[in-house]
Parts: sequence; structure tokens; C-alpha cells
Amino acid sequence: MENSDIKKLFNYDITNEKSIIERARLLKGKSLNDILVSSPLSKEIINTANKGRVGNLIEKHWFGIDNNNLSEPDFKEVGIELKVSPIKEMKSNILAVKERTKICRINYQTLVNEEWSESHAKSKLNKILFIFYKHDFNKDNWETQKILNFRLWSLSSDELIISSEWFKTKDQVISGFAHTLSERNYQVLAPCTSGTGKNIPQPNTSNQALAKERSFALKQPFINFLWDTLNDSNKYESIKDNLDLSTNENLELQVLSMINNFSGKTINDIAKLTNAPILSSKNAVRSVIMKLLGFKNESSKIKEFSQLGIQIKVIPIDTKNKTLFESISFPAIKFKDFAHESWKDSTLSLDLNKILFIPVSRDKLLNSDIKERILEKAFFWSPSITQEKLIKMEWLAYQNIVKQGVKIDKKPQNSKKGYVEVTSLPKESSTEIIHMRTHAKDSNDRDIDQFGTSIVKHSFWLNKKFVNKLIKNSLNS
Repeated sequence: MENSDIKKLFNYDITNEKSIIERARLLKGKSLNDILVSSPLSKEIINTANKGRVGNLIEKHWFGIDNNNLSEPDFKEVGIELKVSPIKEMKSNILAVKERTKICRINYQTLVNEEWSESHAKSKLNKILFIFYKHDFNKDNWETQKILNFRLWSLSSDELIISSEWFKTKDQVISGFAHTLSERNYQVLAPCTSGTGKNIPQPNTSNQALAKERSFALKQPFINFLWDTLNDSNKYESIKDNLDLSTNENLELQVLSMINNFSGKTINDIAKLTNAPILSSKNAVRSVIMKLLGFKNESSKIKEFSQLGIQIKVIPIDTKNKTLFESISFPAIKFKDFAHESWKDSTLSLDLNKILFIPVSRDKLLNSDIKERILEKAFFWSPSITQEKLIKMEWLAYQNIVKQGVKIDKKPQNSKKGYVEVTSLPKESSTEIIHMRTHAKDSNDRDIDQFGTSIVKHSFWLNKKFVNKLIKNSLNS
């Protein structure tokens, strides 16, 4: 469609950035059905099995852009690429980005001769207009999904780390090792499997090894940071600024160095040295650690950790034997959503991306004073290839049971209700790394699965035995 036709039919100037933004602003609150009904184009039957249907619909019926695979940005005159990102609802009505954002297909043959400044990826990354919509796993309701917000993001703010990862991919392809590329080795711009995932030729390989078809994609934690700061940017502080680092390259080492310099000291001693208040909440230790790292507000989120998908887990351990008091939990799942998740974009996969474990030892007595608890040696952990395969296998086993319907037996018990609910889900003793069990305020804090069955809220947990091994390895290293 010609630019003049777009201006006439859609009432905006596709060659003017301000006009494009105003057009995007009008999207807020509209459902996909609203977009179709108001479209000046002829109506069409939407293939609900097509994963890119929402993006295609918005491109064509709201902005007048023909769906294409061209190398230039969607709004080529102003260098803006359009990306549509689904938002899913987590526990406590928290909204988060559902998946990574594909940028462009990787052409192994041409990548080896590209320069970053003129590369296909950079042309698509320079400016991106993100349209965020509320995702519904129920395909029958897809037309009711609504646009939540939009954001124009510029590469310049994050170009250093993104370009370094582009070069990392290029160097591996030049060396003839495109077949060994792995998304797990990247923090922001990753070479993700795409299309059918078929094997295709690659240059510079001596054994004619084929490589999986891949695309450059911005990983979910980075997109989620863009979404989260769209609603409230004040809750973030930069640890890179606090530590005066020019890049993220030595971020983890610097963080560990600062924390472990206080290893062996009591929380009270650390609080005095850092002028940190000791709160009465369950986040008391974490707030002292944040002050230790130079944060002005102990409740702030760490900008770089959010961008890179790094979680902090302060874990209480026994002073004598340095073992956990209990397994480590993650946020409660929604059974309906869990049944439809894919592993690569699953909530648990993202939760396990990388974790900063901060062990704090105390006496077994539950009422032991927080001030007297001792900071132990902190460490980062992310699943190895072998561990991830096992976690995925255990995750799929739980998902299969949920898909078929969790069986619930009511066993007699001397309690108010007179019984206790026992599910058909495997217990911790039946798994190696993860298990699923209740994670609720009480038996009345419940969820409903896709069959309408009421069940006490559950979450995934890292097995106590597995984490104890991690702690032991860290303390002995």
C-alpha cells in the first residue's frame, strides 16, 4: 500500500514519527475485534492457529502495513520497527511479558561479511515501537484480547551489550560453529531457534555440519523490563552505576566480591557498617544486602538483574550443618495457564534463568533474632545443560498430569474440616531437582484448573537436597 493511501485510509502519516506515536496511542484499550471492526480494509477470516496472528492483524488493520519479510524496518522512512508483545497475568494480578521478541532471521552466509553499523539486525533494532496486549490462553476468546500500552524504545540506551552479543554470534559463525549456538549463552540478544528449526548450511565449516535455523531475538527478561518500567521506572536503580562499571561484563564478580567481603559477619554488624535499617518484614536481610550494594532505597529493584533475568534468593540455612531449612519456592502457578505453556517460554524456565543465592545462617530456633544471623558465602547459579534437560523432563511430567486433570483425594484427618486433600502430583522424594506442591495462605486460598476443579494454590520448588549440594559446593570452593 502506498503512503498516500495509508494516510487517506488510516488518518496518520506513516513517514512522521510523531504521527505514528499518536496512532499507537489510540490503540490503548481497544480489543482485537475493535481493530477489525474499525479497519478500512476488507474483513478477513483470521487463522487463529497462526502464532503471529495478533501482530499481523495490528500491522495490517491498524497501521496499514502489509505483512512482509522485508529487511528494512516497518516504518522505513523513520527507521522504526513494529513489534507486538503478549502480556500474561501472573499471581496477585501482576502482569509480565509472556515471551521473547523475534527481531530478524539470521542468514549465516551473509552475517560473516556484515558490519554492525550496517547490519540487518541493527536496522531492525535502531528503534522499536512495542505494542503490548493482554494475552488469553483460550483461543476462543482471542478477539477480546485488549491493547494495554505501547512504548518506543531506542537501541542507543543498550547498544553496548546488544552489539557485543551480535559480534559474539558472528564470531561463532565465522569460526564454523553455527551448529553450536545456544540461546542460554546470551543475556539480551540471543540466536534463538526459529521457523521449523530445520538444519541449514553454514559457512566456514570443515565437516559440512548443518546448523539449526535461527533468528536474533530480544530475550523475555529484557522486554519485561521495558514493560515494567513503562508503568513505574522509579522502582529501579542501576547497580552498574552504583559500582561504577562501564559494562555488564564483570557485574557478577563485582556483586559477589562486595557481598562476600562481609561473609561471616552478623546482619547487625553489616547494618551498622552500611547504615542500613533492620526492618521487621520478611525482606529484612535482603534490604540490608541492597544497602551493602550501594542502593539508596532498600526496596528498589536492580535494573541490570531485571534486564538479564537474574533473581535474588536469600536462603536461611542451619548454622551447624549449613543446610536448608526447607525447599525454595517460586510464585504460585495458574493451573489453566500452566497446562498451555511451552517449556522455552514457561514461567519456571525464566525463574531458573540465573539465581543469586545469598545464604544466611541461623540457629534452628524459629524465633532467633535477625540481627544475630550470619551472612554466608553468596553464589550465582544457572542450570547446566544436563540439569536443564532434567528440569524440563520433570516439568513436563507435572504438566502432563495437569493436562489430564489432577486427582484429589480427601483423607480423614483430625482437623476443622475433618480431612486433608492429597493430590496425584509427584512428591519431592520422586524428583531430582524440582517438584510441585501447595503454596497458599491456607486451604481456602485456591485456584481452578481447566476442568473447573478447585485446588489449593501450588507452585514449583527447588528440591532441598539439590540446593544443599549447591551450597556445599559453594562453601568448599
